[in-house]
Amino acid sequence: MSNKGGDILLVSERTLSGATAVGNKQNQASRVAQSATLQEEKAASMDGFFGNVSNFSKMPVSDWWESTAYFNSEKERTYVNWITEMEHDSEIKNLLIRGDHGAAKPCKVLDLSNQAHAASNLKKAYPNLECFVHCESRAVAETYEEKKYPLIITVGDNSEIPYPEASFDLIMMLANSIALYKDPDSVLRDANRVLAPGGRIFIIASHYEFSREHTLPGRRWDWIDQFAFVCHEKKLDVKGLVSDKFFQEWVFSSAHLQEIFESAGFSILCDEKIFGTEDDDNQVLKLSTRKMVASKVTDTNPKAVEPDCAKNILSLAKPRMLHQDDLFESLVLILGDPSQPCVGKLNNTWNSEDFVTREKLVNALEELGYSTDSNLSVLDGHSTLHESLKRLPKNKGHFVFNLCDEGFDNEALKELHVPAILEMLRLPYSGAGPNCLAHCYDKGLVNRTADAIGVPTPKETFFFSNVRTPAVSNICQLDKVIRERINYPAFIKPIKGDNSLGITPRSIVHNLKELESYMHELNDIGIRDVVVQEYCQGTEYGVGMIGNLASGFHFFPVLEVDYSKIVARKLPPILGFESKWDPTSPYWSEISYKPALISDKVKSELHSWCIALWERFGCRDYARFDFRSDFGRGDGFEKAGERKGTIKLLEVNPNPGWCWDGKFAYMGKFENLDYKDVLGLILKAARDRTALEEEKHAGKVTQQEQ
Repeated sequence: MSNKGGDILLVSERTLSGATAVGNKQNQASRVAQSATLQEEKAASMDGFFGNVSNFSKMPVSDWWESTAYFNSEKERTYVNWITEMEHDSEIKNLLIRGDHGAAKPCKVLDLSNQAHAASNLKKAYPNLECFVHCESRAVAETYEEKKYPLIITVGDNSEIPYPEASFDLIMMLANSIALYKDPDSVLRDANRVLAPGGRIFIIASHYEFSREHTLPGRRWDWIDQFAFVCHEKKLDVKGLVSDKFFQEWVFSSAHLQEIFESAGFSILCDEKIFGTEDDDNQVLKLSTRKMVASKVTDTNPKAVEPDCAKNILSLAKPRMLHQDDLFESLVLILGDPSQPCVGKLNNTWNSEDFVTREKLVNALEELGYSTDSNLSVLDGHSTLHESLKRLPKNKGHFVFNLCDEGFDNEALKELHVPAILEMLRLPYSGAGPNCLAHCYDKGLVNRTADAIGVPTPKETFFFSNVRTPAVSNICQLDKVIRERINYPAFIKPIKGDNSLGITPRSIVHNLKELESYMHELNDIGIRDVVVQEYCQGTEYGVGMIGNLASGFHFFPVLEVDYSKIVARKLPPILGFESKWDPTSPYWSEISYKPALISDKVKSELHSWCIALWERFGCRDYARFDFRSDFGRGDGFEKAGERKGTIKLLEVNPNPGWCWDGKFAYMGKFENLDYKDVLGLILKAARDRTALEEEKHAGKVTQQEQ
């Protein structure tokens, strides 16, 4: 940011922990003696502002230093007051109460204050709210996660908010948090991106003119000179220890605040002084003297945005590419066992295409910097897998790239066994853990869970050939349930399964005769338990994402399945067994993928659903979510009076297909990422996650030792 004639007082936050109060008592005149030091510090920083000063502890007078203590109770009281101020705004109040009785979609709130007190208190006061927190401190996020606040918390740069356009109805920047951003302009621009039309942004910021006039020496906040406004906090931790922190902040004049908000695309609706007494007890509130409410300036004639593969216009966070410094010391690649049959593949065996796919995988990893001669091991013999892993050299840092989606011993039901072995051997690995894989293998469990958290799912019922249930006791009763609650055509698929086994064009049934016929066909291949759903006949979409909640997500452009050639052949438009395993089938050769043309609102909903599903099932590093509209496109561009389709969840895919020509790789191509880049992004997300886990574990060990 540039110098605005003294409007901005400091460039950035600088925090020093563990300082000790030293020195004899000084009076106000002592600042004159510090003049030479101050000028040296200013000369070393840009635009005459303080940067990372060499000895912050010598700058304040010692009586101010020693006089204050800061406690959480005061902070909590302050946040409650700010919530009251929000409620004074009628538009914000309407947002907060929206959805109280289920009549409308609940308000989604994003807190960018780098702490979660306000969001937590809001959630207590308005349980219907969907509250999210995005902060720059991993330590802060972990603190709130340990307290089990009912919030979704992500960590990352405040100028790269990991959510899609128009995601939130209310954004909060409290506690003068705007003063702590490294680049307030960029943060406000990204906040504008994720704020929905008609939404509000609520800010509590320092009132430059009032603070300059009323802040007295010897308090928590103090002016070192006309440029420097600093804070001293003494805070008791759970062990009764005192930590001392000093930091400095931006302070904005009214004119400059208005300028940066308008340049970021906001219209200021309210800017008023709300606090400012000179009481000792109100020293924290002295900073909180300006309340601002702003709305998004919207285009009166919005236009549909065509997907542009050359630009990453549909992703949320910048892809964090893998560099040489990010390579694991030893990468252990686990794959399916080609020496054993593999039920689900064509003829239950390995085909030439499988070996070509493996070769392309290893070649891509070598392009990233790995080599089978040094830092890359390939393990695909399952009879000796456990022993091979135990024999890995102890003097290397091993990381397992788990791409064994065939399952242990090539049994899909045992896909979870591989990460379970890795857990027992305490080896870090990529992708989902055993619990996530177990849950997502059961399609009935996935859909019922998704429905419970508000993600639309097809109407469905279950049928067990060997067990009578109170809901459906026989095939004739199943036919009745379909006619009364689901409607024909219905779609039949195994309740548990992988590789699209049991999913063919005949899965679509139109009457009792076709229902009985396909159930017999499934019984012949050992599939006896099925989920029977409404057949969604509209456009099919795929959403791919890489990352983790703690570090933020990268969403690929939404994928659309192009069935136009299949429909021209008068074949049912589905992605079934033939599309994955039969090169002689038109489903193999004539289905293609393309970037989806959908509205920002629909894209935002899809991303929001995926984050919720990711969190609920415990996905890690990468996942793909498949959806389909029950009718039409469901793209959000329907004309007035036109029937609108509802996009519904088909499947949750933790550890989705990694093949060079699979959906996930195609999504990367939509933004000019080649196969190795996509693999590198997955490994980078896994590396970031494991690094955080190691830091957290090391911190716990240190605490136990103390």
